[in-house]
Amino acid sequence: MKKYSSRILNSLIDKYERSSLYKGTNMVNVTIAFQFTKSTLKDYFDDTNYKYQEEINEVCLKMQQQGLIKITWKKHQEGNVIDKVALNLEALEEVYKVLNRTKKQELESNVSEIIKEYCDYDNFLGNFAQDMLSNLSEKKSIKKYLNIEDFTEVRDILKAIYSMINQKEEIYRRAFSVYLFNDSKRFEAIESKVIRIISDYASLNSDIDILSEFNILKNPSYIYLKGSGSFNINDQILELGKLKGEIAFSSSIIDSLKVESLQVKRIVTIENLTTFHDYNNPEELIVYLGGYHNEVRRKFFKKLYNHNASMEFYHWGDIDVGGFRILNHLREKTSIAFKSMFMDVITLEKYKDYCKELKENDIASIKKMLVDERFQEFREVFEYMMDKGVKMEQEVL
Repeated sequence: MKKYSSRILNSLIDKYERSSLYKGTNMVNVTIAFQFTKSTLKDYFDDTNYKYQEEINEVCLKMQQQGLIKITWKKHQEGNVIDKVALNLEALEEVYKVLNRTKKQELESNVSEIIKEYCDYDNFLGNFAQDMLSNLSEKKSIKKYLNIEDFTEVRDILKAIYSMINQKEEIYRRAFSVYLFNDSKRFEAIESKVIRIISDYASLNSDIDILSEFNILKNPSYIYLKGSGSFNINDQILELGKLKGEIAFSSSIIDSLKVESLQVKRIVTIENLTTFHDYNNPEELIVYLGGYHNEVRRKFFKKLYNHNASMEFYHWGDIDVGGFRILNHLREKTSIAFKSMFMDVITLEKYKDYCKELKENDIASIKKMLVDERFQEFREVFEYMMDKGVKMEQEVL
């Protein structure tokens, strides 16, 4: 036998807990009803088996006798076909007991106590916690971010974000999960919700790799470079120019790496791998950036800068929103005055036949960047892009 009573009562309680009556914003009497339709209760309208309708009628009559609901019958079919049932608001306590269901108010209160532990932090996590508490106090939904019926998940999500903020060294995702939860797969289970919260509250670009930004790695991290330069790694001297090709340094090597010599005109970071492989200049140290950089790359750039602060640093990326955001990200995170390379109007005009069309989200982003003081030096190229409706990938060159 199907539990029609639980289904109907739970639906009524769901509606009640979403209603203005529950939120206290409606002082007028409100009816919380469950309408009988083919979409809400398919069995009731099964023409091939009338026993379902009889069974559901019997269940509803019993609940009405218990004072839990009130039945409204179809016109001219009283006692035969139900139109809807309404929740008896005076019997709410009894309905919760019958369902063995925890009140939403109690769930919200318990979750609020968990969230309060993070409200005093002076960062995006603190702002998030304050917002969630405010929503809960106003009886607004927070299900976009947190499930109030799963206290363990709420605790784990907040704990993970707090730990990510304070994760200063690179660590693999599963090792991070074991460290936090003694379970190698737990972080992966809540990762999407963690990323959603960080994306909405940490003021990061939408195209950034959020886990890498907080030093959580899915795979080993490497720095690819070529050109000229001399490095000391555990008392072993590496002459980059003698290799006549690229080399990769793992993140574990960077801490012990020392810069011996940089007899180059400039240091160039390149956004895309194809361009990195194709581009060669023996008078430069060329570093593959791979989109947004992470802590290990920043550490490497700072070592280069500390070796020779007068050295010029350039970034060569796509002439699009992402390319300029990556350049700005480099500047802000390293405090090094990276200049742009081949990211100008001259390049766009020279390769205009290979440009791509701007999309609506590109246009919206460029409009914001035009009034952002961090991007004012690129106003000319932005205006050209808007005027011509174009952008360009660096592989074109």
